[in-house]
Amino acid sequence: MYKIFNSAAALPQEWNNFCKGKNIYLAREFLQFMEKVNDCGQRYYAFYKDKKMNGCFMIFDAKFNIFTLNKFEFKTKVKFIYIPLSASDSGIIFGDDNSEMEEVLNCIKGMKIILNTEEHNLLKNFTQGYYLPICMLENRWTTFKDYLNDMRSHYRHRFNIALKKGKEIDFRILPDNQEFSEEMYLLYEQVFNHSTITLEKLTVDYFKYCDIAKIITLNINDKTEAFVQIIEDGDTLVFEFGGFNYATLHDYDLYHNMQLAIVRYAIEHNIKYINLGQLAYEVNSFFAVL
Repeated sequence: MYKIFNSAAALPQEWNNFCKGKNIYLAREFLQFMEKVNDCGQRYYAFYKDKKMNGCFMIFDAKFNIFTLNKFEFKTKVKFIYIPLSASDSGIIFGDDNSEMEEVLNCIKGMKIILNTEEHNLLKNFTQGYYLPICMLENRWTTFKDYLNDMRSHYRHRFNIALKKGKEIDFRILPDNQEFSEEMYLLYEQVFNHSTITLEKLTVDYFKYCDIAKIITLNINDKTEAFVQIIEDGDTLVFEFGGFNYATLHDYDLYHNMQLAIVRYAIEHNIKYINLGQLAYEVNSFFAVL
């Protein structure tokens, strides 16, 4: 048995109970928020076994370049089983019996892409492949200095250069996300416009009103030159999105200082794991510890 809901507001409390601790992005409140800031006709499927929820997924339609990982471009309508947000979590939660979910997914017409599933969950008639990597780091340090000292010498030297270049950076946490300005949003747009792989472009309201996230800004002379958006998900700190000024990128080594800001936050707040998400697509230097 399964039910389809056409709005997050219609989702029952049992949806939240089932998703709790499994996926913060599938919480009813967050899905309602996403409908406000990125409405793309989301629909929600809940599956039941013995009158209890035993799986769920959300689906939406979007134009997508199926050759996005190479130089060709061919955009076509695709049904995404995913969150309308470039996150490392999935838009699907499997239960202990996925036969009905598998049947429903196969009956939905059109091209379908399920992003960020676990390797062992290979559904019938679906081909599995890799999209974007993520970088997970276990925090075993009590101070930021310990983290730097634990690096291999080559990488420690590289990050010390970044810290030296960024010595004038004033790192701040926005006390209220509604202080996220149009100027900061332009930094996000700079990164988005330079990206070779994109799924959706978020609005400024996403950053202003995403109450589960925090925003760290990197400022020079009271002007924000970069920012990172992070979410604390239980024992994991998740990097969401960021932006930086390409004109001053190398002057202050903004990219590496953004990374270091995330790690420093996790260490100072005693968070066990750091999910650097798609930062791994650009750099893998966080694996450079002993």
